[in-house]
Formats: sequence, structure tokens, C-alpha cells
Amino acid sequence: MFGSPGAMRAPFVVTALILNLVTPWVAARAAKLTVVYAFQGGSDGAYPNGALVDVGGTLYGTTGGGGASGAGTVYAIAPDGTETVLYSFKTTGGDAEGPSAALTPMGGLLYGTATSGGAHGKGAIFSVSTAGAESVVFSFADGRDGTIPEDGLIAIGNKLYGTAAYGGGSAGGSNCRGMGCGTVFSLRPGHHLKTLHVFTDDPDGAFPEGIGAGLLNVGGTLYGTTRGGGVNGGIVYSITRTGSETVLHEFTAGSDGWAATPSLIEYGGSLYGTTQQGGNCCGIVFAVTPLGAETIVHEFNGTDGSGPLTGLTKVNATLYGTTAEGGKFGLGTIFAIDPATNSETVLHSFAGGADGISPEGDLIDVNGVLWGTTVVGGGTGCGSGCGTVFKLTR
Repeated sequence: MFGSPGAMRAPFVVTALILNLVTPWVAARAAKLTVVYAFQGGSDGAYPNGALVDVGGTLYGTTGGGGASGAGTVYAIAPDGTETVLYSFKTTGGDAEGPSAALTPMGGLLYGTATSGGAHGKGAIFSVSTAGAESVVFSFADGRDGTIPEDGLIAIGNKLYGTAAYGGGSAGGSNCRGMGCGTVFSLRPGHHLKTLHVFTDDPDGAFPEGIGAGLLNVGGTLYGTTRGGGVNGGIVYSITRTGSETVLHEFTAGSDGWAATPSLIEYGGSLYGTTQQGGNCCGIVFAVTPLGAETIVHEFNGTDGSGPLTGLTKVNATLYGTTAEGGKFGLGTIFAIDPATNSETVLHSFAGGADGISPEGDLIDVNGVLWGTTVVGGGTGCGSGCGTVFKLTR
């Protein structure tokens, strides 16, 4: 269990283990991918680049496009693959537009973020019931609130916590291309958003962006990543729920990775995650201790995956994830990591046909079956297909 973060920045330590081991420890378990639903790009939605969430045996997700107005949807998937559109976002009236991350259940509603729309066109937080009643909970206006929330939310008690990729007002400084470096916030629905932290590039990171779960709660302390800032390649940080931030690790934009994806998990007393770039060429899987020591768990080499945009999912003693590119056909993979040996196994290489292209949302475990989405592929609509919902049995 992680302890409370201190006030000092943790030391920068990198421990490289044996890399790129691909052993048959999982290969004996045949993995089968089944496309459960292929989006058509019309009223049913298009481009499901966020993770799914399981609520009472039904899976819920969002699409960034399609729907009645082309501004995205909230949808439900039954176990038999039946898709139901709960809500189509509008391009008028200050509605949220373009959701890209997973939904978060709290108090009988599903909460999500949208990267555009809202009253000011800077993104929004919305809620939707399982019956399809939607409401904009908060509209970002830049300033200290931040702008463009890309990551998902987490619920602690009756509050939501999340990040905005940009903004933060003058406190964000001018180092972030004039856009502001992003924020961490909390929100109790029905109240105004509270900005907990404004990133300032160096030393505390910049751009907490992506489409994963932006924060991880471990014992009441929140942990996250930024894609930029710090030394050069982003950071892993902790933050209390009152806003005290500590930099745990700074990526150097080299062999230890850079452009970290926003989803972390806790396993064996360390934080595990992925970076989209760095390592030999194509991103890494890493672990960071509470004191900031980083271990490179695996370096992707292209043939076994490239450019992971998702975090990891723990099932028993195995970690699972996806890459958006690479693999046998260059269109993404599903992989497994044995953290005891740091060995990696490719379970599926996306071929670009019916099975989809580029998984960008985190995998979820439902009764031992992994479920996920691909942002495109699965058919001939939308040019290269409008995306899929799939399951992987092992």
C-alpha cells in the first residue's frame, strides 16, 4: 500500500530489467477474439475510443462521433451484442459533444467527460441515466477551471475527481504553448467545480491528457500522469484530495519512456502503466515505486505492439493491455504481461477487417472475459470502419 506523499520530489531512478522477453507462458491458453458489435456510423454512433463499464451485467460506453447529430452517443451493449443508443449528443443548446473516455457510475447515474461543447465550447462533464436522461453537470470555460477534459472521472464518496488536459489560467504559465498546462479538479454534482492543482510544466508536469482513467485512488491518495512537462517526457505524480501534489517520477523522453498514458494500476506495491513512446522505439510498460524508482517492465519493438494508448488491466496475477499500432499487421495488439518475470505475450494482432483497428480504450474484465473497443475498423463505413466492441476469451 502506498503511503502519504511527502513534500520533496522523489529521486530519479531507473532500473532496467531484461527486456522484450516473449515467452510461451500464456500462449498455451488459446485466446479468441469475437466482435460483439460493429458500429455503422449513423444513429448508432461511431468511433468508440473509450473503455466500457459494467453495470449490472450491461456494458455502457460512448462514441466520439455518429448519433443523431454527429456529436457522439452514450450506448449500452447487452451480453448478446444488442446495442441500444441511450443518448445522442446535440450540437446546439450548450450540450456536451465528443465524449472520448469511459463512463463512471455514481449515485445511480453515469458520469462522463466531453472534449468539446458545453456552454462555452470548451468541454463539459455530463450525467446520463440508464434510461437515457442526460444533463450537463459542468461546462468548462478555460480560466482556472481548465479546458478540454479528455480523461475519465473517478468517484470517491459523493464527489468526482478528474483532470483537464489544458487550461488553468495564468497559473499555468506561458510554457505550455499559451494553452495552459492542465488541471486536477473535484466536483460534487450540483456545486461548482473546485480546481485542486494547476500544472506549470516544469517541474510538476503538463497536459494530463488521453482517454483513460485520469486518476487512480489508492488509500485516499490520487495518482496520475502527464504527457509533458517535468524534465521533458512527462511525469507520474501523486496528489491529495486537498490538492497537495508530489512528483514521483520524471520521464526523460528516452529509454525510460515518454508520453505516459493516463491509466495507472496498483500491483504489488508499485504503480504500473504504459508510455506511448520511448524505449527502443515504440513505448514501454513501466512500474514506479512509492519513492519514484522506475522499472522498465517491457519495451515494445513494433512486431509485438507499438504506441500503447491504454493502461493495464489486472486479472489475477496477469496484466493485460493493448497497443494502438504494431503487431503482425501493424494495426494494434492485445498483450499480456507476467509481472513475476516481465515476459510479454501477444494474444491478438488486429488485422483490420471485421476485427477492428486501433484499440484505444482500457480493457475491462467481466467474469474472466476481457472486453474492449477499437476506434475504427469492423466494416466499410466511416472510410475504414466505424469501430467495434469486442471480447477476448482466454
